[in-house]
Amino acid sequence: HESPVVIYDEETGERASRGVWLLAVLDHPNTKLLDGGVQAWTDAGHKLTTVTAPPTRTTYSGGRNLDVLASRFDVHRAIRDDDSVLVDVRRDTEILGTEKRARRLGTMPGAVPIPWRESLDGKGAFRSAEEIRDVYAAKGITPDKSIIAYCQGGYRSANTFLALKSLGYPNVRNYLGSWGEWGNLNDSLIDLPDEAFRQPKRMQR
Repeated sequence: HESPVVIYDEETGERASRGVWLLAVLDHPNTKLLDGGVQAWTDAGHKLTTVTAPPTRTTYSGGRNLDVLASRFDVHRAIRDDDSVLVDVRRDTEILGTEKRARRLGTMPGAVPIPWRESLDGKGAFRSAEEIRDVYAAKGITPDKSIIAYCQGGYRSANTFLALKSLGYPNVRNYLGSWGEWGNLNDSLIDLPDEAFRQPKRMQR
């Protein structure tokens, strides 16, 4: 709990982001993401090594910060709440069902589709704060809203969570179950997108 932690992957990707978010759930006070990952590290002239020391087993004594975690029950409440907004960060092909990763296709009612990579530049690092803010503000994702991001399994949406928290958004949560849970439940409310995609055609139970 006292050790600073930096998590990275090949870029500012979903794997490292989920690690940072998970430690936020466990109330770790000093966890950071290496912006741009390994590529940014080597581009800055730093070296890599293939020699690593085995980790020392220890006991983690952190707490729980459930304010950054959303369940499917939180999502159900958010659907009916004008002050809440759902952000679907998946690919269009996942929403349309041409890339099927759950039993049911579609999106959550009223969800705003903003692919998670909209926050990243061509090298996989975060774009400037102003650029990221413009992306979300243009879709009505503003700091006064209670925001829940989701993808397929809470990885890519963890990246969106970090992007918005880095802008100072006070109330952002990551839906851990995401579409892997929601799209496989019989009682989930789902919007089926029409051919124009962004305009839901009907809601299916």
